[in-house]
Amino acid sequence: MRERFGDRGAESFSTTLPAMIEEMKAAPEAMQPSKFWQDLNRRHAERMASTGIANFKRTLAKDYFTWMRVLPWDPQIRFLIGHLPPAASLRAALGVMSPLKHRHIPLFEGFALNFLTRLVWQYAGQECPEEIAALSEPSVGNPPAIRIGGRLVSQDLANSILEYKSVEPVATGTICELGGGYGRTAFVIASLRPTVRYIMVDIPPALGVAQEYLCQVFADRSISAFVPSAILKPFATNSRRPRLPSYCLINLNFCRIPPSIFSSTSHRCTKCGSTRSSAICRKSTASFARRDIFT
Repeated sequence: MRERFGDRGAESFSTTLPAMIEEMKAAPEAMQPSKFWQDLNRRHAERMASTGIANFKRTLAKDYFTWMRVLPWDPQIRFLIGHLPPAASLRAALGVMSPLKHRHIPLFEGFALNFLTRLVWQYAGQECPEEIAALSEPSVGNPPAIRIGGRLVSQDLANSILEYKSVEPVATGTICELGGGYGRTAFVIASLRPTVRYIMVDIPPALGVAQEYLCQVFADRSISAFVPSAILKPFATNSRRPRLPSYCLINLNFCRIPPSIFSSTSHRCTKCGSTRSSAICRKSTASFARRDIFT
């Protein structure tokens, strides 16, 4: 596995991203990102222009599930402290200044990051000890250098392991993740269930980051890069269903993806429990902003 984004990875990203953006612009108006996501994507583009894609785990990730604020009334902090033994909270507090400074992260946000990461990691270790023992944070993307027991750890990895555990009984066959971000949950599920086929659906620039990230952390896997929907159209009338590789990074939305590229076997929605022959349960599509996983 390559440890960091090299020049080739950055060059590939800069080449692929414009094609993804054009594909997104060509989508129906109803499927266009909201103003919130447009503004967030603009800020992310500015950050990547100044700090590069190589540091996305210190820059882009902070807008999602990497928390860098410590407020006593925050429900996440209250939950973690309430569900961990006092010794765990004490260990997290003692690690507030380790490391002292994270590049690209303000000093006091770094202290909060150190504390919260240690809290979340200990909680995940309490709930999912085998999975926590099996994985460590990949160094691709330059994550904050927080280590526990000599291993690189992160909030993203801990949260993704908790998410995996919630869908573990049905995490088989083909998994499609709507709003997969940079691929944190895909990394965990594909590492723990290497036989699944994983389909990532998101908008750029997140999908572009995910493509580069997953191609590097799974350099030995068969991965299908982003394919414009026009190229997929022939599959809709092809009597022989094409076989997707381990990962298929497809842009934006399912309404432009021919149903014939999916397996015809039944899929169970992990949100509502219904079984359907299609890849998506319509009852769940309203929660697009959430990172639900469908199988």
